Amino acid sequence: MAPDRREGVKENIRYAIDTLPTGDRIVRSVGLGEIGQREIGAEVLAHLPHEADHQVMGVLRFIASYVIDSGARILAGQTFAYGWTMLRFNDSRPNILEIDEDTEPLGPDHPSHWGPGVQRAIALRLAGDAVMRRNRLTGQAEHPNRGHFALACIHVTDDYAGKLVAERGPINRSTSPWGSGWELHCGGGEHAADQWHQHHLTHLIHPRPFVMPYLCIPERSMVVFEDGRAIVWGPGSNSGAPDPEDPYAWCLA
Repeated sequence: MAPDRREGVKENIRYAIDTLPTGDRIVRSVGLGEIGQREIGAEVLAHLPHEADHQVMGVLRFIASYVIDSGARILAGQTFAYGWTMLRFNDSRPNILEIDEDTEPLGPDHPSHWGPGVQRAIALRLAGDAVMRRNRLTGQAEHPNRGHFALACIHVTDDYAGKLVAERGPINRSTSPWGSGWELHCGGGEHAADQWHQHHLTHLIHPRPFVMPYLCIPERSMVVFEDGRAIVWGPGSNSGAPDPEDPYAWCLA
């Protein structure tokens, strides 16, 4: 499909909200069926404000763009990487594929527990957006997936509680499709090559979830966690500034 044709198809996709007898809502796409993709939707709990409906539409729009741009078609039972977390599609409702999300996205293991909706996925992305905004970071946010790889020095073990330096280098998806650009280390000077090991990001973040919101910051940025605060360097900056919020106060509700 030609690029101008793809953009036209995206503009024709609409989103609808159905209210269930319980008061919960289903936000769903309208128009994907025209290109051979079953419509996609997600549940929003009744107590959540209607702002949550529009946030879900943003997730659906992202998925619809993937379908249109790639030409792929999503089937029931398939999974989909959305930022840090994973989504899964089920056919429990007629006419749409309903989205379940990983209910333990900060866990150390491959997703094994799923629940309806995308609220955790949205919360993770909003946490990163908040870091970018309040630290006035410029450049493109890049949200890695939990399955992406990072380097860590041998001192950054699960029980390590000292100074933590997180540096993000260039990301080259063509040569390293599962690379995140991240290096985590103790800040103790130069390390020999054999003092670095590759890990899945999820294994590094599980013991230190406070790092999670910062993982989207642009290439050539850096964060130092020490003395109960985070010092943030923007892309290519020679000086850092304290994050105005306590990094350790963040948690995924």
